[in-house]
Amino acid sequence: MSKKLDETKSRRAVKEAILQRVRQSFGLSAKLRSTPRKKKQKRPAPSYTIADLMAARERVRIAEGRVDSSRGNNPNRGRADLESARLVQWVIETHLRSKGIPIPPAND
Repeated sequence: MSKKLDETKSRRAVKEAILQRVRQSFGLSAKLRSTPRKKKQKRPAPSYTIADLMAARERVRIAEGRVDSSRGNNPNRGRADLESARLVQWVIETHLRSKGIPIPPAND
């Protein structure tokens, strides 16, 4: 066990020596990073409205019509667009429910 620990210490010493030589050759300071890392910017949470919900429902209706009216032999044609539209509608409905906004029933 101690042999492995000694190897680890010697590896660190070698790495530190190499880093020190590289820093000296490039004229870098002893610090590895002179400037602090930038924090990731968070996107503001979207605030959806009833109008957004109605537009999403319209997109779902259009996508369903596109899937139903396809005459080809591919049953998956337009399926991705439909699933994407349904997902957006679900996200908007979930957001409105979490805010306590009453959701109007869908007019089929």
